[in-house]
Amino acid sequence: DGKQLKLKENILLEYFLEAKNELNIIAKPTLIGPYTFMDLSKGYDDQTKAIFILQLLPLYTEVIQQLVDAGAEWIQLEEPSLTKSLSDDEVRLVEQIYSKLAESVPSAKIMLQTYFEALTSYERLSNLPVAGIGLDFVHGKKENKEAIRKHGFPNNKVLAIGCINGRDIW
Repeated sequence: DGKQLKLKENILLEYFLEAKNELNIIAKPTLIGPYTFMDLSKGYDDQTKAIFILQLLPLYTEVIQQLVDAGAEWIQLEEPSLTKSLSDDEVRLVEQIYSKLAESVPSAKIMLQTYFEALTSYERLSNLPVAGIGLDFVHGKKENKEAIRKHGFPNNKVLAIGCINGRDIW
């Protein structure tokens, strides 16, 4: 509707500062990644979703920058939607999202976390401009290991391996 989106409150920053100031803990703030947020949004077609997420990126940038300025060493963006089968346009949108984030907040160490399955489009998505990538080694173990063997893993990134079954919490 043409209204400019604004950040009214950064609750993650408040929690981060509480842990830092009251408990002397440097926490790792975690929030849903922009692509998964868009993917889970209802009432938008694919083109409108892409426009919507690009409008949200300045808010993600603001939240992430405030966390970095407060002393966050790592910020984890949860992106389980990257384990779905993605079209070339969707992969290109993810690349655009993370390029814009890296350009807007170059000092942020972002851990892009996936789970529930193997990362799709591994060769392209493993090269996103993030400091680390988390891969599922429970349900996506075989495919993720094969992708790493075939394409390698970037030397400039941290690899986080998910080894707890998140589907069966009980």
